[in-house]
Amino acid sequence: VILARLTSCVSRDLCDELAVNFCYSNSKGARKKLVRALVDVPRGNLQLLPYYARVAATISQAYPEVGAGLLSAVEAEFDATAAKKDLTRMGEEPRLRVARYLAELA
Repeated sequence: VILARLTSCVSRDLCDELAVNFCYSNSKGARKKLVRALVDVPRGNLQLLPYYARVAATISQAYPEVGAGLLSAVEAEFDATAAKKDLTRMGEEPRLRVARYLAELA
């Protein structure tokens, strides 16, 4: 239920509320699902990246494995997109999304 609200986090207050609610009802499996949900940003929704990064930073204060897992997954995605030379098939959007996400996480 909490992860379903992730795409509707479009303000700092909503992000902070989601992070607090997640901390009250979490488990190891829920943290892994959160990392996957934070990595899988909906295509074309680049405006959500700062809010996803805020949620990750807030939850990482209590659960450092969330931040570490997210960072390693985004770095792996960056390496995968950087290795691909053919931009016509993939387009530039995935590269821009990953680069911007890394910048927001920094």
